[in-house]
Amino acid sequence: MLFEIMIDLGALSLFVREKPFNATERFVTQFEVPDTLPYFEGHFPENPILPGVAMIDLTVEALKVHCEESRPLVGLRSAKYLGLVQPKHAVSLEISRNSPDEWQVVWLVENKKVCDLVLNFG
Repeated sequence: MLFEIMIDLGALSLFVREKPFNATERFVTQFEVPDTLPYFEGHFPENPILPGVAMIDLTVEALKVHCEESRPLVGLRSAKYLGLVQPKHAVSLEISRNSPDEWQVVWLVENKKVCDLVLNFG
């Protein structure tokens, strides 16, 4: 395994699956970024910003919960960070499957794209 999740986010209950994922559709989930995430302790305590690695961790957690992705993350084909995510921001994740081993997840804050990830599992 090339990547390992840094913090166990399962206990935070950010993501609750409401219905089974249909791999042929785009899926959207929403959550509010908790100000208690441990990432904020060292990532600018006076002006907390969610680091890119946290976005990857949260994305993997969302894929586990919503899309039943149980395989390990083995690659990050693309990561584009286009804006800031701060505590209490309402975030939407647009999830789509590019192939059996690849997911694309777009992060939106106030309908503005702040992150675009393409992740590989295997």
